[in-house]
Amino acid sequence: MIHIREAVPEDLAVIADFIRKLATYERMEADIRFEEATLGEHLFGERTSAEVLIAEWEGKPAGFALFYKTFSTFAARPGVYLEDLFVDQDMRGRNIGLALLSRLAEIAVDRGADRLDWSVLSWNEPAKQFYRKMGAAQQSDHWEHWRLGGDSLYHLSYRFNKLMEEQLVDRVSVLGAPLGTITKRWRFGHALDCDGVHFALVDEAGLWFVEDDETAPVWDAARCDPWHVRFSDGTHVKLGYRAAPDEALRDADAFLKWARLALEAGMRQRISEERAAIKPAKLYRMSQRGEAPGQRRNGKDGSR
Repeated sequence: MIHIREAVPEDLAVIADFIRKLATYERMEADIRFEEATLGEHLFGERTSAEVLIAEWEGKPAGFALFYKTFSTFAARPGVYLEDLFVDQDMRGRNIGLALLSRLAEIAVDRGADRLDWSVLSWNEPAKQFYRKMGAAQQSDHWEHWRLGGDSLYHLSYRFNKLMEEQLVDRVSVLGAPLGTITKRWRFGHALDCDGVHFALVDEAGLWFVEDDETAPVWDAARCDPWHVRFSDGTHVKLGYRAAPDEALRDADAFLKWARLALEAGMRQRISEERAAIKPAKLYRMSQRGEAPGQRRNGKDGSR
């Protein structure tokens, strides 16, 4: 899975290594002259000059984006300039570059910026094709000035959360495979079912498992927050989900443990909903036949 995070001082050696790899890719090794201590001072000192995002794949550094704040006097709005973007050669083709740019676009929007700028070497056609697909356009020769602004900037910022949600849905589908067939549909987010039983939800905040009154004490003991819908007037409604424990996405056995708990709650919920939908007389006839709500009859005498 892709994970994008802000760099910390302990990442200095990794950042320096990415910069050297980028210089090699751009055929500019001779221009490398920085000292790591100086780089660290500007990135993590008292008065920083730039910021860095680190992309990880399965917990290992896979790429980085180094950027800093700009300002447009004509627009009287701040902007963001992307100085460096690099993904390791063996990590390409996994949407890591898209994730880095999408997260950076999100940061730009959050900070009130109306543009995200960067430069591209004129011969770097693969990079230019990649940027064009996102709606970016060339601004000026040799070093080409590219810009992502207006609606394209906002659209790309939204793609970060969408990309992370889709990745999380895929992760749950893989981890939940031993339980049955995992399917998704839309319900406040990506609603996930296992063999037709609703047990989880994925939204921009992460993974949520279904709970009910019987399982609530277990979730409370694990200190898993409930899921709320908040309205513009400040009110909120608690719905029947709990935040997945951190271990659930790191360890397959832990995931199955919590998913089974959610499935139990989901099955009770489905039976309750089906009972409420069945007329009392029909429910009585079913009890006389020894059938339970949700049980289907097969054969000539009446498949439901």
